[in-house]
Amino acid sequence: DPRIVYAGTGEMNFSGDSYYGCGMLRSTDGGATWTRLGASVWDTPTGGATIAKVHVDPATAGATAAATLLVASSLGLYRSTNGGAAWALVLGGFVTDLVADPTSGGAILYASVGTPSASGSNGIYKSIDGGATWTRLTNGLPATDVGRIALAHAGVAGTVIAAVQDGFGLGGNDGGLLGLWKTTDAGATWTQLAATGASCFTQCWYDIVVAIDPSNPSRVFFGGVALYRSLDGGASFTPVGGSVVHADQHAIVFDPRNPQVVYSGNDGGIYRSPDGGATWTSLNNNLELTQFYGGLSVSADLSRIMGGTQDNGTVEYRGSVEWPRILGGDGGFTAIH
Repeated sequence: DPRIVYAGTGEMNFSGDSYYGCGMLRSTDGGATWTRLGASVWDTPTGGATIAKVHVDPATAGATAAATLLVASSLGLYRSTNGGAAWALVLGGFVTDLVADPTSGGAILYASVGTPSASGSNGIYKSIDGGATWTRLTNGLPATDVGRIALAHAGVAGTVIAAVQDGFGLGGNDGGLLGLWKTTDAGATWTQLAATGASCFTQCWYDIVVAIDPSNPSRVFFGGVALYRSLDGGASFTPVGGSVVHADQHAIVFDPRNPQVVYSGNDGGIYRSPDGGATWTSLNNNLELTQFYGGLSVSADLSRIMGGTQDNGTVEYRGSVEWPRILGGDGGFTAIH
């Protein structure tokens, strides 16, 4: 039922401006109205949860009272079998990603635990019972320096790619890309991909995402600061998007009706490719998505307003709808004499 929509709030990207949300929300009227689910789970005395991914079991998705939901969050991986009325913790730690094997009917799922620091619990976990229980996968995966992890399922049974951040630790790791690993036997064994050309610079703790074309497992997208595409299954990557796609990638989605249509979500908004990533256009007209920092300043005669924004520079209002950018990068505090 496409009128039923679940949304997990709070941004799990580990930056200074990634703040927690109000937990889980559900709409049964296509987004017109929303209801909070399990507020006592997601609100804590020290702050709320940041939610990375929500998975709805396809077999139960059409009935809210009996829907099985899985939520990957900073408080752990939670599961509900009654549409969010009650929740059970099934996997501890910062669960940064969650993907399902679409060929398994909802039974097989993969989750990643991964804080930016190289914690011993960071790794990839698998469930074969719809998320009720989990087993850690280790054969061929790195044992040390593992930070944040992003996952992608190929749509082919047993094929998963994991992008791993070089976790911060005593070894002087810089937070860049540790590497990409691939399994074709449902996690029994993993092989590191060459992944030449792919990079997050030193920001894989903040912007790391991987996606596989469901119609063509040889076409793989990787997002760090820039957006990259591989046509050989992850052996090599080249940048795509040029000057059109903004920096700092966080989401890559394929249109299920036509996988040639790809969307990228990043610190600049939403971008679309109609041809498998070869060309891109911005979809940000009329979207109010610029995040201003504190320190907005207004001139005495109201003719000028200036403010610093997150990763979209410092901009100034001069009377027109469009605010010209006067400085790049992250903006800061401003003042007008």
